[in-house]
Amino acid sequence: MERGQKKNKVNGRLLISLTLMFGIQLGLAGCISMSGILPHAHTKSANTLDAGKSITAASTIIWPNETWWKTYRDPQLDALIAKTITDSPTLGVAQARVALSQAFAQSMHAETLPNISGDVSITRERFTALQFIPPPWAGNFDWNNKVQLSLAYDLDLWGRQESIWRASVDETRAAAAEMQQVKLALVTAIVQSYIQLSMEYCLRDIAVERLVQVEQRVAIARRGKAAGIGTEMEISELEIPLPHARAQIEAIDAHIALLGNQIAALSGQGPGAGERITRPVLVLDAPIGLPDQLPANLVGRRPDILAHRWRVEAAQQNIDGAKAAFYPNINLIAFVGFQALGFGQLISNAAAIGGIGPAISPANFRWGAQTRQSIRKNCRL
Repeated sequence: MERGQKKNKVNGRLLISLTLMFGIQLGLAGCISMSGILPHAHTKSANTLDAGKSITAASTIIWPNETWWKTYRDPQLDALIAKTITDSPTLGVAQARVALSQAFAQSMHAETLPNISGDVSITRERFTALQFIPPPWAGNFDWNNKVQLSLAYDLDLWGRQESIWRASVDETRAAAAEMQQVKLALVTAIVQSYIQLSMEYCLRDIAVERLVQVEQRVAIARRGKAAGIGTEMEISELEIPLPHARAQIEAIDAHIALLGNQIAALSGQGPGAGERITRPVLVLDAPIGLPDQLPANLVGRRPDILAHRWRVEAAQQNIDGAKAAFYPNINLIAFVGFQALGFGQLISNAAAIGGIGPAISPANFRWGAQTRQSIRKNCRL
């Protein structure tokens, strides 16, 4: 009876000590100033900006979709862009960043859920005869076996884990927007080079036509001289533009080959693919579907600007997580299993073990001189 009363007194003192420690932790956390980690800027939604007459008057415009290059109706261009989206190393790196961000976000989300783990240990050891090991194991070799299933759950009372998870989700969205920006930049570069290639072929047609005209004038002059109505001087004067016209065609051919190699490199292919690119058959009179002026709320929907906005949102979530880190962390821990010396009674009621209870981790107080001054000021230490 007396032993039970002493045990109850010890348990009561322990409970009082834990309560006081938890109260002190909460009190200290409440005295910490958050003024140094508050955001001083606020984001503005693009929907709150004035659209202006350029957008409101463009309601009848057929806006470009994600495959806007198909309005040029060139199968070769469509195939090149499809190859770029599939095999471009630059776009592959951006996609890998998105996959990495998604994996990290999933791991952060797992931190907000209960964690279930299993543990099985089988150890051959010699037990001491000078501690609380009963015979016949004391002083002898035998097996120490344990099978345990554990459950740990972070209550996240202050929202720290949730803030970190939301920040990782925003980082994933930013990485996805950056991937779209890379894709848009690659597709735009290929379309621009392809249109330039089409223009070079048109310039070559003009240069060839000019060369043919010069050659025809020279041929007419030669026939006139043969008929006795011309001179060699006239023929020489007409032949002067010929080298320049031929050199101009050669320069255009070299530029066409360079553009083909450039398009092949942008699409993740080798020079051989550039040699197989034929003359474009673009429909350049297709409607573009854009107003003459682009106001701020439309420019704000660009992928690179959206990526910056998502990173700002992630920073705000990280600020909330940093503020919550000043408070104690409370976990709920439970376990069940079996533990026994030897294998004979490992799975039995006598070998059953189990427990449940909270685990309180004190706040991690790491502050500099400015934070200490704020604490003294707020707590009047």
